[in-house]
Amino acid sequence: MKAKHALYLGLIIIGAAFLLIDATVLGYIFEAVGLVLLLISALMEWAGEHQDPHP
Repeated sequence: MKAKHALYLGLIIIGAAFLLIDATVLGYIFEAVGLVLLLISALMEWAGEHQDPHP
């Protein structure tokens, strides 16, 4: 796991913790930011693996 992926998962976990203590706005913000960044990072990594090595 790359360090940035761990950071994004940490944001998701922080968001879940805020949701558990009923701080819903902060929880949703952290969850959304973490999920969007993780999704973008995964898509960029997937696209990099599927490039044609011989253009």
